[in-house]
Amino acid sequence: MKESPKKEAPFPERRREDRRQKTRRETDRVREQNHSESIRKLQSLLELGRLIGLDLRLNEMLKQIAQKATEVMEADRCSLFLYDPEANELWSTVALGMGERVIRMPSGVGVSGYSFKTGEVVNLQDAYSDPRFNREVDMRTGYHTRSMLCMPLYAREGEKLGVIQLLNKKNGTFSSEDEAFLRTFGNQASVFIEMAQLQKARIEALEQSRAELERLNRAKGKALDHLSHELRAPLAVIQGNLKLLKKKLQEQDPPFQGDRFFDALERHLNRIMDIQ
Repeated sequence: MKESPKKEAPFPERRREDRRQKTRRETDRVREQNHSESIRKLQSLLELGRLIGLDLRLNEMLKQIAQKATEVMEADRCSLFLYDPEANELWSTVALGMGERVIRMPSGVGVSGYSFKTGEVVNLQDAYSDPRFNREVDMRTGYHTRSMLCMPLYAREGEKLGVIQLLNKKNGTFSSEDEAFLRTFGNQASVFIEMAQLQKARIEALEQSRAELERLNRAKGKALDHLSHELRAPLAVIQGNLKLLKKKLQEQDPPFQGDRFFDALERHLNRIMDIQ
């Protein structure tokens, strides 16, 4: 019985070449994915500026920034907290997934407060294992926070504007590349936020000036009404006495020749009464 010929084993060089080609293909695939991801994120920055445009209404702008950050960072939720220096609090009307309500908290509380106070980026792969994380919010809302990326926002002069906070990366956890992009995204968003805050302050100042002007006009009206009332009685008395005096002088024999004198008095008195 004839033995079937044995298959020759692939040459070692060929196997090594196959492995190198496979590695190159995998490297090219990863590079292409990273390139596509970079283009997508850069396009999102351009789209952010287009979305905001000239609409500098602060609350609407914050909502658009949060929605775009959630989308491009592939997160589940995003919150934007701004700093209120008078109350020393972080506040927000934008906490996607938590309804439309104002949230306020002391500026040093929780992960957001820590990031705001220290200026550090906080990237948590397991939020519940970090003592800075406040679980009470999850307990109240029924939400479960797993991963978190939190970063302070700065104005152009270096003052702290607030904090941007992303929750639960949809695939895995937030990476160092996510941190780098969020820093770029946050810098651009901060410019728009600062512009919106300045416009809001101008509008509030104009509204306050308008309200003050209306108050002064009301006060002026009351003062003029009071002055008019106070002048009415004595002017009427003077007018009556002047007519009586003129009549008596004309009844004298010979009559008093003072028509020009009385005409001048009556003319000026009538001017005062018109003003009153």
